Amino acid sequence: MNITKEQAKKHLSNLIDNLLDSEETHYSEHFNIDYEKVDLTATEDLQEHNYKDLKVLQDYLNQDDYEEKAKREEITQSILWEYISKNDIEEIQERLSNV
Repeated sequence: MNITKEQAKKHLSNLIDNLLDSEETHYSEHFNIDYEKVDLTATEDLQEHNYKDLKVLQDYLNQDDYEEKAKREEITQSILWEYISKNDIEEIQERLSNV
């Protein structure tokens, strides 16, 4: 069986979606942390636990999406900047000063 990266990503994402909530609850109870605060904790600050394992996998899987989005935004900004003339800059500054 030949498994593509996208197939693996899909199945890992399914597992994460199915298990994350219950592991978050267990993490909260096990470490006596308010449930609402667990999700706000940075992955690298979590204690060793299945919840952290799932969060690391989730971060890893989403990493490409964030990098791709940042790259697209950078390219878009570059293209837009090429088409902005001096007159456009003055108009933009004027509009921003009226906000």
